[in-house]
Amino acid sequence: YTQEEQEEMAFILADLQQHIDQEMAKFILGRRSLNEYDTFLQELDSLDFAGYLKIVQSGVDRASK
Repeated sequence: YTQEEQEEMAFILADLQQHIDQEMAKFILGRRSLNEYDTFLQELDSLDFAGYLKIVQSGVDRASK
C-alpha cells in the first residue's frame, strides 16, 4: 500500500473497528437482534466500509500483477 492508502485505511479502520467490536459483542450477547444485521451493514457503509474495501482491493490488484 502507498503511504496515502495506509493513512486512509488507518483513519477509516479506527471508526470501523470500534463499531464492529461494540456491535458484534451486542449480537453475541443477545443485546442486539440478528434481525438487525442488515441495519448493522448499513451502519458500516456509513463509516465508509466500501472505501476501505476499495483501498484493500487496489493493493491486492497491484500485488497480483
